[in-house]
Amino acid sequence: MKYILLPAVFLLAACQDEPPELTMETEESQTSGILESYSWSWWGGGTDQSGSLPTETIHLMEVEPVTAAPGETASLTFADNSSPAVQADTWDEDGPADRLDAEAGRLVLPEEPGTYPMDVYADWPESHNSAHYTFLVEVEE
Repeated sequence: MKYILLPAVFLLAACQDEPPELTMETEESQTSGILESYSWSWWGGGTDQSGSLPTETIHLMEVEPVTAAPGETASLTFADNSSPAVQADTWDEDGPADRLDAEAGRLVLPEEPGTYPMDVYADWPESHNSAHYTFLVEVEE
């Protein structure tokens, strides 16, 4: 039975015309990331979209923050249950500030209290798809 379902999952993923929603969850809160730049192809088409930098998005939109304790590990969940390679950086006005540890759907958040614009980059190498998501993280004491 699992041999029949596996191709169906790949077919479904190949038919998506944009990257899946990404949710970050901590002990205190959860929110969906804002989809920014991406390169996405599917069976029958493809598209490249440009988005804003995380610091610009935070200033232009009402971004719901994720609240966390210092050094907390957040979970990252894609709506399609995929497991792309993930890289995450905090940002300041000059660009990327610090690379965070991210692996297997987990992200270690900053130790210092503060508000952090964050870029999460997801790469699906088997399909040559990639996407950037913006989050706002508030690390509280």
